[in-house]
Amino acid sequence: MKEDFNKYITDISVDELNHTNAVTCTNNEGYSTILVRSNGNNVNSLSFDNDFFCMKNNIKLSIDNNDIGIFHILICKKSDEENIAHFKRVCNYLFLKQNKALSADEMLNLFNSLETIFNSSTIRDSASEIGLYGELALLNYMHNLDDNIYSLWHNNFLCKHDVEINDRVKIEIKTTVKDFRKHTFSHDQIYRPRLKVYVASLVLKPVEVGMSLYDLCLSTMKLLNSEQIINLEKQMKKLGINGNYNGIACILAEVYDEIKFYDADDLPKIGNIPDGISNVHYDVDLSNIETIPVRNINIGG
Repeated sequence: MKEDFNKYITDISVDELNHTNAVTCTNNEGYSTILVRSNGNNVNSLSFDNDFFCMKNNIKLSIDNNDIGIFHILICKKSDEENIAHFKRVCNYLFLKQNKALSADEMLNLFNSLETIFNSSTIRDSASEIGLYGELALLNYMHNLDDNIYSLWHNNFLCKHDVEINDRVKIEIKTTVKDFRKHTFSHDQIYRPRLKVYVASLVLKPVEVGMSLYDLCLSTMKLLNSEQIINLEKQMKKLGINGNYNGIACILAEVYDEIKFYDADDLPKIGNIPDGISNVHYDVDLSNIETIPVRNINIGG
């Protein structure tokens, strides 16, 4: 299938287009669009459509009947401010900054991932906001010690532990806004005889003017991989974190000052749970538990 490049409104020149792999533009219906160069010569065109996006793969673009390349075209069908902001932000990190030509299969995988973001229903949940703020703050804090820490953060928020240094060493991040360090654990987060588990404890002191969860998400995204960005965007959509609602805010330097680390072996806990009993959760007060220096955690694995 062939299309005229002039259908897409952009500031980029044809000469610049020949030297780039991803271009943002607006289609002739006024919808936000991104053009991503195909990394092959496949001209078998495919199209996919849902409530949020339209995607056309392997489209030959031309100007005055002169071919300029084969592109995938992703169009955001929503025109409200929040969805456009999500779309542009994801496109910036997944396509523009990477500036890579992609196959139709790679585009389809990203198309399906984007659909999960936009399909997420929004439920305001202060506990989840607090937990997400703590995870991102801890990542930024530890990034100053080892810039590889971002790659170790879970891609999936359903994972048992938040940071997986290797197949044996894990870090569980717990965050509270209380004045004392009491956290709720599932039993198998801290009782794993075959694993070495550390606990990072954060105490947040919310303020009206400070580093908001929204701003913390945006600053952290700059260093995440594609899968992590998609999952973080999904969390933001789920919690309703956007330019209009920024979520919890804290003084980040104060948050860093209050980070404490513990060896899970030192925490009071129930022993081995008998067969047939599951989903055991309990509160652990860390107030009188000895902390460990962060350097004792082998971040490099």
